Amino acid sequence: MLAIAIVLFAASGSGALDYNRLFEPGTHQIFLWIIWIVLAVGILSRIVPNTRISLGSRKHFACTYEPAATHDFSLQEKHALRKSMNKGALLSILSWFAITSTALLALYFFGVLTPAIVLIIALIFGALDRIFVTILCPFQRLFMKNRCCIVCRIYNWDHLMMCLPLVLFPSFFSLTLAGLAIVAVTQWELALWKNPQFFSVETNRNLRCGSCTEKLCQFKNLGG
Repeated sequence: MLAIAIVLFAASGSGALDYNRLFEPGTHQIFLWIIWIVLAVGILSRIVPNTRISLGSRKHFACTYEPAATHDFSLQEKHALRKSMNKGALLSILSWFAITSTALLALYFFGVLTPAIVLIIALIFGALDRIFVTILCPFQRLFMKNRCCIVCRIYNWDHLMMCLPLVLFPSFFSLTLAGLAIVAVTQWELALWKNPQFFSVETNRNLRCGSCTEKLCQFKNLGG
């Protein structure tokens, strides 16, 4: 999808990727609708339990939790679990914000910040997300320090990171996608606040290597 977007941008200019023109007549908007549908369905799949997606994306649901302990977690234990996961998450979002805002400000300064450019940036973020999951994730290595993506504290932040820059040019396309992404992240964070034991390999048996069927670690040569 990213490659097609770049080709369209090069061949027909920014008009083909101007999501502010989504409802204008013409076949050139079909690709924009495809992008919107793919992203919207992808976000909705995180909001509703769906066994077709990675366990890393749905570990906030109670149906994916298999307790490793028989006792109920106290408020102090839950606070300790949240605290252990939040530092890396904060550093990750701050680094993403610094890099993204710097890039967008530079594009604005040079007068080339357009809806088409922002959409390409969002698609680049989507492509990078796939690379991070399967090859090398800088957030994992530098900040999160987690074993693999299945246990990642910020797994479901990906769509928000993709879609948030789009709101620089408010429209149905950008606001609906960003709104859905905010709903998904809010649901994720509320689940973490209420039940942090769902997110920890120490407390959730389904997140342990012996229960894993995805073996994402093998792509990164991290062991099995």
